[in-house]
Amino acid sequence: MPSLRTLICAAALATAALAAPLSANAESIASDASPSVNANSCSVSGGSVTFVSKMKSIENGSTLKMKFELQRRALSGGDWSSVSAPGFGQWYESPSTAKNQIYIISQPISGLSIGNSYRARVSFLWIAKSGRVLRSVGDVKSPACDQPDPRPDLYPTLSSVKKGSGGNAQYTVALRNTGLGAAPAFSTALRVNDVDRPVLVTSGLGAGKSGTLRFTAPSCIRGTKLRIEVDSLKLIAERDETNNVIEPSCPL
Repeated sequence: MPSLRTLICAAALATAALAAPLSANAESIASDASPSVNANSCSVSGGSVTFVSKMKSIENGSTLKMKFELQRRALSGGDWSSVSAPGFGQWYESPSTAKNQIYIISQPISGLSIGNSYRARVSFLWIAKSGRVLRSVGDVKSPACDQPDPRPDLYPTLSSVKKGSGGNAQYTVALRNTGLGAAPAFSTALRVNDVDRPVLVTSGLGAGKSGTLRFTAPSCIRGTKLRIEVDSLKLIAERDETNNVIEPSCPL
């Protein structure tokens, strides 16, 4: 089945706000103009996050500037790398500020691709009325917004084969859903001695859940291969489509 979604990186317009100057008491509680950035509203289902960054003026009449860089890495690990996206990579500048005034930028991004983690790296500049750079801070990073694959992931294992009467055997198959999403109804197929048996249908399997099926079919010939396929009609979009089939040897 096709991938659930791919990276779109369609960012809405960033929003800016200037808060009132901090009082003396409030300033003592706040940091000494230390800038910050957070990842708010991180959504897996929506594939989106809003990065909110703040900085505080240190001089009357100064302007404050911020620049967002979007970074991504695989959830499996590796290095962070920059990703191009609208609204990122440009400087946002405040109007003239009063000392201790807070400048806030909210930078949303949507269309994040599954299987990756995202964060913002923000640079900050404090510019005096004369144009002189009062202070600069770079490399301030937000917490990560992870985008795990929300789909189910089904796979079978052969639990046992027991001889029965009349040349038949009972084949017990364990089913597991290791994905983050519930699987709706699906079929499981068994092939014995190169002959396909009637499929069995499971009504559904929740995320992280397991189940058991029991097939009655002719006894397999020792050393031959069985074939078991979960979601044999290929109706479910799964996180991993490569682990639906197993071919264990007949243990009889």
